[in-house]
Amino acid sequence: MVRLRTHIEARLPDATITVSADRGGLLARVVDSGFDGESIAQRKEVALGDDIPELVSQLHTIELLTPAEEPWFGPVFREQAELPPVWGTALERTKTDLSSVVFASDLDEGLAVAPIVTFYSLRGGVGRSTALASVARLLTTIHRLRVVTVDMDLEAPGLGILFGIEEQIGEDQGVLAALNDLEYDDNIDILSHVLPVDEDNRLFCMPAGHLSAAYAQRLSALDVEIWYREQRNPLHRLIEMLQASPLRPDAILIDSRTGLSPIAGPLLFDVSDLAIIFFHPQAQAKRGTELLTQAMLSTKTKRHGAQALTPEPRFVVSPMPPGPSSEVLAQRAIGWVESWLQPLTVARGRDGLSSEAAVHIVGYNAEVGFRDVVAPDPAALVPYQPVADWVIQLVPERAKPSMGQSEPSKRGVLADLSFEADTAEQQNSLLDDYVVTEHVAEAASASVPLVIGRKGTGKTALFRWLAERPGSEAIIVAAPNKYPSRPAWSLSEAAYGDLERVLRARDLTWSTFWLVHLTLVVHASLSRSGARTPPLPDGFSAVGPDLSVLQIISRLEATLGQPRCGLLAEDWLQRASSAIDGQRPLLFDGFDTAFGNDSKARHRRSESLSALLSVQAEVGHQLANLPFKIMIRQDIWDALRFNNKSHFYASSLRLRWESSTDYYKVVVKQAMAVPSFERVARLNAPNLPDREISEWSAQDVEYAWNTLIGERMKGEQTAFTWNWVWKRLADANGDHSPRTLIQLFNEALNGERQEYRRSQYERSVIRPRLLVRSLPVVSDMAVEALREEFGEELDPVIAALRRYGRTPIPEADLALEAELVDTAVEVGLLARREESSGRRILRVPDLYRHALGVTRPGPS
Repeated sequence: MVRLRTHIEARLPDATITVSADRGGLLARVVDSGFDGESIAQRKEVALGDDIPELVSQLHTIELLTPAEEPWFGPVFREQAELPPVWGTALERTKTDLSSVVFASDLDEGLAVAPIVTFYSLRGGVGRSTALASVARLLTTIHRLRVVTVDMDLEAPGLGILFGIEEQIGEDQGVLAALNDLEYDDNIDILSHVLPVDEDNRLFCMPAGHLSAAYAQRLSALDVEIWYREQRNPLHRLIEMLQASPLRPDAILIDSRTGLSPIAGPLLFDVSDLAIIFFHPQAQAKRGTELLTQAMLSTKTKRHGAQALTPEPRFVVSPMPPGPSSEVLAQRAIGWVESWLQPLTVARGRDGLSSEAAVHIVGYNAEVGFRDVVAPDPAALVPYQPVADWVIQLVPERAKPSMGQSEPSKRGVLADLSFEADTAEQQNSLLDDYVVTEHVAEAASASVPLVIGRKGTGKTALFRWLAERPGSEAIIVAAPNKYPSRPAWSLSEAAYGDLERVLRARDLTWSTFWLVHLTLVVHASLSRSGARTPPLPDGFSAVGPDLSVLQIISRLEATLGQPRCGLLAEDWLQRASSAIDGQRPLLFDGFDTAFGNDSKARHRRSESLSALLSVQAEVGHQLANLPFKIMIRQDIWDALRFNNKSHFYASSLRLRWESSTDYYKVVVKQAMAVPSFERVARLNAPNLPDREISEWSAQDVEYAWNTLIGERMKGEQTAFTWNWVWKRLADANGDHSPRTLIQLFNEALNGERQEYRRSQYERSVIRPRLLVRSLPVVSDMAVEALREEFGEELDPVIAALRRYGRTPIPEADLALEAELVDTAVEVGLLARREESSGRRILRVPDLYRHALGVTRPGPS
């Protein structure tokens, strides 16, 4: 290119010369007044001569013009080393270092302008245009965004029909007319080519144009590649004008022509921030979509100034047929996408784009497929919500105060902030952090003797709050093994084993044991507090907190040897309840592990707890001032069998987090306890109330939440952090653990401290994408916690899931004993559903997937 310029300059020193590289070779324009009156052949002889044949052979195009002729040839093409983003060059450029790939969704600060989202498919008939119209409807009606749709399927336009505005399109309106005008005029009225779709003025469509003879002529004259040789690119200008228009769009959705059409190349490889690629998992689509993905990942656009971004590929598998073949096709599609994205995953590590985040499956719907107009019908739009979420991630967030402008600085907040991620029995600040929701208050009521909850839902936290809150006079009968204030009479696995042998030797029941044990514990507790208490029955050996476990067991054994010890104990408890002033709740927790985890220990636990609950059912109503508060894990309760179990149906409460607002109060309360964070949160939301956080409204919690972690996710399928966390931290039974929530934020906070040293981010204390990075760590903790609590019982299931590597799973494929799978379902490691054919399908929840190395297909 330099040699050609030098050669022409030597022959025509006064000429204006422009030389550029093109896919077909070199382009040159030479403007010289000496060409006046000369033929093309004569001009070539003057400009080039015949002594450099190798250079002349590289010329793709040469324009030899006089100054008077130049205006007729339009603006001069750009001198550039880069090739235009057309199919030929893009598909050649598929070998590149993917470690430098940066997507728009990777930007912590987000885009400054409306994202460009291109909907594309290599083949027709996959519902691409319908999906675009549906996503546009969702963004405008549900999320209240302003959206401009652009019909770039110039050969077969259809958006105007799908939006019901076909008859409104004028002869000189639309994309094709605008592009034609922009080749010659840089200041057209872009709004004259846009039509409103809804009455709220949120959804707009720029149709391809009015089909006519004039439209066909314009289309035949369209030369996309030449735009990239000229100083003014009509496609770039059209996009820029839409983004800067008074419409102020939040997003611009483009419907691209199928196949290797000339306009599709620049849309995918140049102007798109996000490309949503539609395909059906048939062999004809595989190779072409794979090459397209490779080409996109090797592309870098320069639409956003100095930041070179790669268009982010997302995939919609459509339409998925009903019936048993759908699962096979879905797995095939997921496998394809995994292989296409594998080089990116290897290059970027945990910042790679996973198939589960990048794929969505849309089932076939005849009613939608044959509908002429896509209306704002919520039921019909639901299948496209995950695609709408992809777009929402890139929509610029509304301005809000930056922590860099506040006191204290974010650096100070990061230094001060901490989350208490220990187990409930070991948390130092539990009383300060505990959130007393309405559900908790109900569970704490004396009228609820039994609190049932799955692992991690907060039974032990409730136990500690009842035991330690100011003014509490609760009596701890049984406590978790790791509880620091665990009294010596809270028995261990070995103690329960010894007592079982004593009971059998003396032909006594576990009910007798519990009556005697309660008598000794209540007597010791009341005596220690100075409360009035009846004397123990003759032969009963008193216990106290100063005794060793062995001494307590010995005294229990001696007391159990007394005649009629059970009846005497029951009588004493009734008299003690009447003698004391006020209520002294009897607290029981820690039965999950207190008895051990082998089969004999579990049988002992079932017999003992059945007896305890029978005692409560039979004598609890006579002990008004000694109300029982028994905490039992859900799966243990389900396995219990005793005569009066129905007594508890109306007097028990299942402890669970049914409200995401209440759940998030746990982490918000810990954050708001840090003065520097509280000041930042109140700067961003001045109307946050001063009252106890348990009384905050959902909106109040959301304001503080957004200051802490931000509103939008990055790089994942769910758009909002609020929804993402709720979904990802649920076990297979839909239960949520506060500890898991705190672990997630503690891990993300540590990650933010490291990230902030490299790149400052002021929109929230923790940047949202660190939630994605932290989840695998929390997943490991969650699986390990299950193994600790259930011993080796779950190990065969865990090993089988790791071998299988996918979810959902036909239960028969795991080849496990039904009892093992039943246990995994009970504890929330697996969810089970039965198909109409009778086949059982298992699903691994997101909380455990990462630790198990299990992938899942996109939602259908």
